[in-house]
Amino acid sequence: MPTIDASAPSQVRTRPFNIARIVRALSSGEALPSLQRCAAEIIGRQAEEITTLRRTLRHLEAWAGVHEPTDEEAA
Repeated sequence: MPTIDASAPSQVRTRPFNIARIVRALSSGEALPSLQRCAAEIIGRQAEEITTLRRTLRHLEAWAGVHEPTDEEAA
């Protein structure tokens, strides 16, 4: 399987078969560093968004009086 370069737009499209190729290349270690960096940035942003959403949910639950504190918050 040839390597995939994120800097080559013709290789990175949103079609399902290309996404599958990208995931396979990342998981097998065959993706070029540029694609690995892009994937790491996306994963990092998603993790930050999930953390923010969880924090917001806890605040809304607390405001509504239905929040159950986490182990860390209870300590």
